[in-house]
Amino acid sequence: MNNNRLKLIAFDLGYTLAYNRREDHYMNFLESESVIIPREKVEKAYHLADKTFMRSYHGVLGNPPEYYMPWYIGLVNYFLNVKFDLIHQVTFIMAQGKPGSSYWQPFPWTTQVMDTLKNNGYRLALLSNWDLTCRRVLKQIGVYDYFEQIIVSSEINISKPDVGIFKYLLDITHCAHDEVLYVGDNYYDDVVGAGKLGIQTVLINRFGREGIEEIEVPYLVQNTTGLLKILGLEK
Repeated sequence: MNNNRLKLIAFDLGYTLAYNRREDHYMNFLESESVIIPREKVEKAYHLADKTFMRSYHGVLGNPPEYYMPWYIGLVNYFLNVKFDLIHQVTFIMAQGKPGSSYWQPFPWTTQVMDTLKNNGYRLALLSNWDLTCRRVLKQIGVYDYFEQIIVSSEINISKPDVGIFKYLLDITHCAHDEVLYVGDNYYDDVVGAGKLGIQTVLINRFGREGIEEIEVPYLVQNTTGLLKILGLEK
């Protein structure tokens, strides 16, 4: 990676800096049905469902969950080779979010990565396709104050992979394209979108190459700690 001119690192949010409790809710449903499936298989099924939507149904996951959840959970079931009454299952899963509970949580390494980057002089920004809860989520998971700029698709009415949202990032940070690195987990939104302006990217994929077998990228990591190695900051 050419990081001689690199000044600013911008991040996606979901499954880049934070994850949610969706597998917990699915496991609770399995327990209610007296069905036993190892959690790792459930996690991988969700991962594969994510990658299918990213590849074939662009933008759907950026909608409120009630617009796509039956479709999505049906796909998770498919990857697990199980069949349930989908209306009952989705109703159960959607009801799992209790008032006041923390649905989104930071990955255990997120703040350590942010601190390392800050301490090494990198400026940080957030650029995400998200609804109007984004800033609340960032504060809830403890990363809001790391970012000098926060760009949310719902606030500016431009969504990845539209080149306009990445142009906006360059404009408000006063950076050239080769001074910015973008990190995210969606090849089609993140790598393709940023690449239209020549912005370097790092793609996150938790399960190696599973779910992205058709994709070739120069920088692929399992989580954001891999970014430190790419930048030569790993101890």
